[in-house]
Amino acid sequence: DAMDHSCAFDATFTIFLNIWKEQPIKWSDKFRHVSGMMSNFSLMLEECSRGRLTLEQARDIVRTGLRRRAPEYFPYGTAGTSIDKLITTMFHVDRTHAVGHRICRKCEYADGREEQLFNAYICAIPSHSQIAQHPNGIAVSKWLVDHLKRATSRCPRCSLIGISSRLTVDYKVISVPSLLILALDCPGLEYSPTLTFDVEGLLSVLKLRGVIYGGDHHFTSRYITPVERFNAWFHDGISTGRSCILEGDMNNLPNGHLKSARGKNTINLMYAQVL
Repeated sequence: DAMDHSCAFDATFTIFLNIWKEQPIKWSDKFRHVSGMMSNFSLMLEECSRGRLTLEQARDIVRTGLRRRAPEYFPYGTAGTSIDKLITTMFHVDRTHAVGHRICRKCEYADGREEQLFNAYICAIPSHSQIAQHPNGIAVSKWLVDHLKRATSRCPRCSLIGISSRLTVDYKVISVPSLLILALDCPGLEYSPTLTFDVEGLLSVLKLRGVIYGGDHHFTSRYITPVERFNAWFHDGISTGRSCILEGDMNNLPNGHLKSARGKNTINLMYAQVL
């Protein structure tokens, strides 16, 4: 808020909180499996539910723990906190959810090296070439597949015979995170309401649950309910305080409504399982 300069925490934690409130026991277990920091956050939420802490106190306890760990990234006062550093630290885990091998589609050369493709936080910006290929916009789901299958280095076997070909990633999703956060910066993206992953022939679906916005050294967010009406709720630590403002059913809101919020643009999309 305006007093504590905590907008990065408020914008992010508001989405986490509302997801957790839907199924506290199940989400506490899920948070514990994400990372140690998310496990600690779930404990704070449990204390809030018992009336032992306020939400602001819980936020400040987590914030203090982050500051002790990395004071250069989590300062107090007007210096501000990076959303990227906040989420990276909260989701710090070595677990990978997809692996890939680089192959050549022309000669079937494979370099034999296994590549870890993503964990629960994907920070990537669509390239200019990707945007140019989709002048009418590209869905997040399509962009994510393109990102996983991205072309890399030149094929050494094709290069020997004068053929130009690049290795692409043949990927395999081995598990799906309960929470998946995408860091994006591309006005041409169309926000997919769901992301579907094929894991050994079984389809696993994540739903869009939150959007974080940034601009002018301030962050806000929207939370989206998962079932029945897809209601969007807006939160701004300065103007709405500890409340979220109901904006309405996503089906009745204008196209592109989620792309910006009161002059600020999207910087993160948050997807989650429906438990």
